Amino acid sequence: MKVLIIGCGSAGKSAAIGARRHDRSAEITIIGDEDLPEYSRCGLPFVLSKTVRRKEDLIMHPTDFYEKILGVDLKLETKALKIDVEETRILVENKERERLELSYDKLVYATGARPRLLDLPGSVLEGVYVLNSLSDLEEMRGWIEAGVSSAVVVGAGFLGLEIIEALRKLDVDVDVVEIEDSPLPVILDRDMGSRLIDVLEANGVKLHLNTGVRGFSGTERVEKVITGSGDLPAEMVVVAVGTVPNKELASEAGCEIGVTGGVKVNKMMETSVDNIYAAGDAAEYMDGVYGHPLRPGLAPDAVMMGDVAGRNTVGAAEEMSGIISNSTVKLWGLEVASVGYTLKTALARGVDAIHGRTVGSSRIKYFPDRTEVVAKLVVERDGGRIIGGQCIGEGAALRINTIALAITKQLSVEELVKLETNFAPPVTPEIDVFRIAGMSCLKRLTKH
Repeated sequence: MKVLIIGCGSAGKSAAIGARRHDRSAEITIIGDEDLPEYSRCGLPFVLSKTVRRKEDLIMHPTDFYEKILGVDLKLETKALKIDVEETRILVENKERERLELSYDKLVYATGARPRLLDLPGSVLEGVYVLNSLSDLEEMRGWIEAGVSSAVVVGAGFLGLEIIEALRKLDVDVDVVEIEDSPLPVILDRDMGSRLIDVLEANGVKLHLNTGVRGFSGTERVEKVITGSGDLPAEMVVVAVGTVPNKELASEAGCEIGVTGGVKVNKMMETSVDNIYAAGDAAEYMDGVYGHPLRPGLAPDAVMMGDVAGRNTVGAAEEMSGIISNSTVKLWGLEVASVGYTLKTALARGVDAIHGRTVGSSRIKYFPDRTEVVAKLVVERDGGRIIGGQCIGEGAALRINTIALAITKQLSVEELVKLETNFAPPVTPEIDVFRIAGMSCLKRLTKH
């Protein structure tokens, strides 16, 4: 069995591991267009801030891991140009600019995504950056080290906020422009996201919410960001407004493209074309609450999708569960986490949902180093099924995993509040904040 994997990121590597675990004799090839095997793109902001000292530390496994342990033929600096479905082969170009054909029995399409660019006046000026690769990182570091005192970050999502913190650690003044009314608008409702505003402002960040970017100005290098609320001076701009799936080769090969722009797959990660699977950021799957189309954007999802795709290429019949977008971020020591639907998204999609929110403590009230923890639950009005959760504060990342399990198992809020949680004065409160938020939901359900 010849398994060919296009893409050497989280999904591609996971597909290779899954295939090898299920079939020790399969002939597996990975092609990647960069000069390094998989590295953590999520770690790029932390190398920028020098929290992680060396960029090489982001490399997840050396090339020997692929070749000697996995028994995989790893072809780096190799670009896929075309998928020939009829002949089951692909055309590639290697680093010597030679064009070669590689045959396959099964193909895994794991090409990832690229940053969404702003097609606006001045977007090609020097000093306007995105951060998606080690080469992007090197260019940004060189620009900053040459002398940058002010920057504008466009977008207050995960990546945007991590870049903002990195720039502040480098003593760069930062303005952030966000078109929505609060930070992290995709994963947090406004009543939760607005709590981050004080954190950002306390660390010297100037926020411009409900503000769109109209362009950039300067001669050769960027000097200003033009917004709907006025111009912002900037010696550097970082655009972090999401990603676009690298779907083009799959689309040209006849794979169906979904409504989100990703390559549509079924539960086995099969595309609409025989013998071609897709996984990771290039794919479109379904959410784990209502089955709506969704394009994954988190590494754990890419890893799980890649594993299912890889195993199925060599004869397994694995199925992927729905994606519930379990996510977390840490900003200036403050943990933020979310899973499932926000109340805003649920209502926008016609779900009759309610919420419960509480402000609690990380430890029992008499303990001196306790900190504030805020939790919010989103549940269906009819029956109280849990469909989402948000948390800010110490332990948020682990607390949200409990809600992730509740969503996956379709638990009701009544079942959640009966959950036995642990207690010790230096560690936890007597009643966890999510149980209290659940009690708040029950009161609203009872009134209904």
